[in-house]
Amino acid sequence: LKTLAFQINLKTNCPLHQKPQRISIQHLLLQVLHQQVKILQHLHLEVLQVRLAHFKKGRSIICGIVGYIGESTSPDLTYQITTKLFAKSEIRGIDAAGFWGTEKGIDGSVIYHKEPVRSSFFVQKQTWKDLKNHNLNLLLLHARGASKGMGDPIINKNNHPFTSLDKSVALIHNGKIDDNEYKYLKLKYNTLSQCDSEIILRIFEAAELYSESFSEEEYPHRLAGIRDIFSHINLGHMAVAIGERKENDDRLLWLFRNKHRPLWLIDAR
Repeated sequence: LKTLAFQINLKTNCPLHQKPQRISIQHLLLQVLHQQVKILQHLHLEVLQVRLAHFKKGRSIICGIVGYIGESTSPDLTYQITTKLFAKSEIRGIDAAGFWGTEKGIDGSVIYHKEPVRSSFFVQKQTWKDLKNHNLNLLLLHARGASKGMGDPIINKNNHPFTSLDKSVALIHNGKIDDNEYKYLKLKYNTLSQCDSEIILRIFEAAELYSESFSEEEYPHRLAGIRDIFSHINLGHMAVAIGERKENDDRLLWLFRNKHRPLWLIDAR
């Protein structure tokens, strides 16, 4: 945030003898977001042209993953920011879009939807607009750029997020699993789709059956699951976010990546 504030201050043209104006963190984030959106609009066509070139060469596409955890003091602002980020994330993938989120409170619902449309179209749908009526304290967003041979996005079960059977756990992934690793893992774990990303969630879930090595930790089975993911996936590329809603109203967000993919975290408290 200090870096972002510095970038904005360069454009204020405020004389050195004047005291800088105090602005709220919400106002600061909106200014940064506005600048970034303008930049993305100029880059949009160029990125899509690069994306087409990558398809012709058979390369994998980098998906866009976005999300947050925590209670917002300004839900309307949070909705505006996430809508802008989600819509512009399509420069990383235009094949499908989806979200998974949890409401505050023990009786709060899990909200989940995905479609084979680009995210800028997705945020215009009523399903997305209805999120303004929910007090979400955990949200995962995904703009998919489908890798060749890893599940046709027209078949919606191949799109993100992927969830547990009861929808209490959800995963979004940026990257691609190595073909040989994926073939081996498909023999070991059951999946519902043809997308390689789903196998990461199934590895994560399977560790509930054995987690003795992390028995002194608060969530031993989840730590064991992440260990198993890195044990099985050595050549694949991944930046991963896994959200979880617990029965006691706890919300958990697991973030991890390997050297092949970036993952940025901002503390906006």
